[in-house]
Amino acid sequence: MPLPPLPTWHDYDPKTGVGDPTTPLSAAQLNSTNAAIEERIRKSAPVLNVLDYGAVGDGIADDTSAINAALAAANAQQGATVFFPAGKYRTRGGHALDRVNIAGPDSMGVQPIHGTAGASIHVIGTLQPAFTVADYVTVSDLTIIYPDQVDTPTAPLVYPPTFQGVTSMSTFCTFARLRLYNAYDGFDFPSCGLMLFDDIRAYTVRSAYTFGDAPETIEIRGGFYSFGFYNTETMHYGGGASAGASFNLRQHTASQGSFIRVLGDGSVSAESVGSVDALLISSVFIFGYRYGVLVDGGRLMCMNLSGGEFDAVETGLRTQNYGSLYGVTIDGLRAYGYRFGEASADAPFIDLTASSPISGAEGSTLELRGIWTGFTRGTVVRVLGAGWANITVSDCDFRSYGNNSGGTAGPYYGVYVDSSTARLRVADCSFDDDLTSAGGAIRVQNAQTATLADTFVHDSYQPVELNGSGQYIVDGLTVRTTRATAAIAGTAVTAVVRGLVADKLPTAWGEYVSSTSDASGAYLRMVKSRAGGDPVNGDTLGGLLLRAIKSGTPSTVGQVLVQVDGAPGTAVPGRFVVGLGSSSGGVVERFRVGNDGTQYVNGATIVDSSARVRLQSYTVATLPSAATVPAGTLVYVSNGASNKRLAVCDGAAWRWPDGAVVS
Repeated sequence: MPLPPLPTWHDYDPKTGVGDPTTPLSAAQLNSTNAAIEERIRKSAPVLNVLDYGAVGDGIADDTSAINAALAAANAQQGATVFFPAGKYRTRGGHALDRVNIAGPDSMGVQPIHGTAGASIHVIGTLQPAFTVADYVTVSDLTIIYPDQVDTPTAPLVYPPTFQGVTSMSTFCTFARLRLYNAYDGFDFPSCGLMLFDDIRAYTVRSAYTFGDAPETIEIRGGFYSFGFYNTETMHYGGGASAGASFNLRQHTASQGSFIRVLGDGSVSAESVGSVDALLISSVFIFGYRYGVLVDGGRLMCMNLSGGEFDAVETGLRTQNYGSLYGVTIDGLRAYGYRFGEASADAPFIDLTASSPISGAEGSTLELRGIWTGFTRGTVVRVLGAGWANITVSDCDFRSYGNNSGGTAGPYYGVYVDSSTARLRVADCSFDDDLTSAGGAIRVQNAQTATLADTFVHDSYQPVELNGSGQYIVDGLTVRTTRATAAIAGTAVTAVVRGLVADKLPTAWGEYVSSTSDASGAYLRMVKSRAGGDPVNGDTLGGLLLRAIKSGTPSTVGQVLVQVDGAPGTAVPGRFVVGLGSSSGGVVERFRVGNDGTQYVNGATIVDSSARVRLQSYTVATLPSAATVPAGTLVYVSNGASNKRLAVCDGAAWRWPDGAVVS
């Protein structure tokens, strides 16, 4: 069961500056503090003081056996708490936690880290995890240190995880207010559920968390994960006078480390069977890790990351080795996507590859909301491969991406999508890159649909690029650029733009519609051009298409088109065409005005280019039956007598102007 809040006794308060961080508490103060905390815990559950089982806590004696004895006694009481008074407990690890609680004094904020007001466990063993975790376990208010993990030119010491879950399944576990220094791996649970990690502050060389199969919720709430948060050389995090200037531990983490790894049992060619079903992360600060969340062969069914900051995290979310996602939401994250100490690294900040979506599902979803990024070295969001359903990027501010003076020149993008199944929506976003050559704000290489709405792009080489055969709509785009040749480019087959405000209009892209106005009033502007060439006779430049739904299927009722009429000269000639749907299907041209002013009805000229009315011409033999022609119809009879060239229908017969029946 979770422990109640514990009283705090600090020898130094960093917030107020009261106290002396170099002076330890007196023996009387320590005894008083430990007694008060032990009594508080004792009221909620049986408490076993680890000192009563032979632990010394002086940082010299080996307390391994004493800790095991206390844990065994607590396990026998099912839910008892092993209390670690202030001190330094040296251990070789291998401690089994099952239906027990372990706790120390509230050590958060104590300075220095080895301060006597807190309980610290010093792990010196390299053969087994410090703790194995089964069910109904709470660990709180402890500092766990690996004193032998120091910065050297060689590879870091590969310790087993600090907390290792059992293979059967670890459930109902809480870890709160822990400090973890220089572990190789922090928490490793191959199978777990109903886990809470609350306000953990840690530096782990390779990974803070590793999960495999988790059919129940995992929640990580608050916390600080960085190699530099404790600012003391004695911890040898990779900097400072005592550690030298090589920063080896730090660089190992920056190039290979992960905040969270989702491993599962996948491979480079097959999906994982096990999955992490619900991963909730809120208000965490991550600094200096190569990856934020790395789905490496595992299945992540649902992840919600809200708030917090990823700083010096080159890739915040990545899938690889058939790592798969089903539903991911990232909301309100502040991020700086670069690798600490490496100027040439340029990986995408969100990098989801072809094997990401879970096969057999109706499609994976990605929702990014309210994300702010600064000097990201590569692309911000890259999504590749089939199997994606909805991809939403909204209320995001992507700044200084492509900020890679030491690496390749790109191209880099704010959003890059190449997925034939994806339905992309980018709305209420702002893009402002640091590109030195190629790249842009949004590139759709392929998608089922793409909607770009109410978005601003500032000075990009290619603000928007639309390719592929999907259905694309740009509804509200503002572009200010001096580097681009056009606000929108690409080879999209079908795309419509409304509300385009740009200083560089499209020149080599499908078509767009924009509402604008000048001194003469508002008007609708449509533009089309052929990529790499001039328009040709018959090209449709734009128009109106009116449809009705019949039996659930859209049917064209009418259309009004403006087309190119003839070969372009110094300008492009145009014609106006009206078509109407027929009852048998299809659209039939009913009216046309050519570039020279000639007017046609059903393909026949009715007014020539000199504005002369032209009657339809027949011979006496070819006149249609008068019974089928409305009365009052006037035609020209080409083979009539000299004074009999016009004929009018009275509904029963054709008659010459003198009233005689045409014969």
